[in-house]
This record gives sequence, C-alpha cells and structure tokens, in this order.
Amino acid sequence: LHAGARVTRLERHSELWHLACEDGREFAAPVVVLANARAAITLLPAEIANLHGIRGQVTLLPARSLPAEPRAVVCGDGYLVPPAGGIACCGASFLRGVAIGPATQAEQQENLHRVAALLRDFAPGNVDPDTLGARVAERCASPDRLPLAGRVPDVAAFTARFAGLGDNARRPIPLPGAYLPGLA
Repeated sequence: LHAGARVTRLERHSELWHLACEDGREFAAPVVVLANARAAITLLPAEIANLHGIRGQVTLLPARSLPAEPRAVVCGDGYLVPPAGGIACCGASFLRGVAIGPATQAEQQENLHRVAALLRDFAPGNVDPDTLGARVAERCASPDRLPLAGRVPDVAAFTARFAGLGDNARRPIPLPGAYLPGLA
C-alpha cells in the first residue's frame, strides 16, 4: 500500500504495471488497485473513466434543534444521522458542475428543508443557518451514477466481443467481459 502517492503515469510493460509519482518515486506491481476517485481520469482512457465531480454540502445541526433525537438514520430526499456529541449530520446538496468552495447559506437552507421533509415536527425557520457548521466535498460520479468497483475493462476487447449487440440487442453472446490484467 502506497497511500497519498500522487501517480502521474500508469503503463503496462512485461506483465507489470509501472507507476510514476509526482515526487519522482516509481513502482512496479502485477496488480494495481486505483482508489483515487475522480483523479482516475488522469490515468485511464476517457472511455473508461468518464467521471465527473458533484459538490455536496452537509449541515451540522445541534441535537437540541431537533424535535426528538432519531435513534436511526432517517432517509428520503436527504438524510439525517442521529446525533453524536450533540451534533446531527444532515444533507446533502448535490450540485454538478459547481466548484468546491466554502459552505453556502443556500445549501444550508436546502438541507434544513430536507430535514423538515423527514421530520414533521422540525421547523427550519427556528434554526439560524449562519450558526450551523457544514462540510463541503466533491463526490466522484459516473454518468449513470452507478458505483465503479472491480476490474478495469479492456475497451477494445469489449467493443469487439459485443459488437453484435449493435445489430441485435437481444443477440446472445456467450463470451465473458474483457478486462485489463491486474488493474482494478
């Protein structure tokens, strides 16, 4: 495990993956697991890593502002996590194409309204959003919003193997998928 290594190049030669890092370090291994969210777009072809960032802001809400402390996570068009240390976490905004930056009052208000939709006795107008904590981060998302996990596909081999689906989407193709060796 090489955590925090900023990999700038990933290439396969002689049964090994070769990685070059920003700080000059280099590694070679038969298996590489990419755990770098949207930064995967810098290492993989675009047709594999068609990823985008989504801004998300969570609101940190004092437990005393809730009508009752939930004993479990409450979900709907948003969520509310039971308080820990007197603070409940709720959210979250979901803004595609918006840069990461400081928390906004508009997103705080949206999150408070999400809580109101989850808890009928919660009145968002009774909470001053300027007094609340928040956390902003970027989610990594695929175009279909499905999680990306597992082996990395070999796009050329997939395209060749499943080309028949272009003529007939119901055509049975008794072949497994095709993947880049040792890359997940």
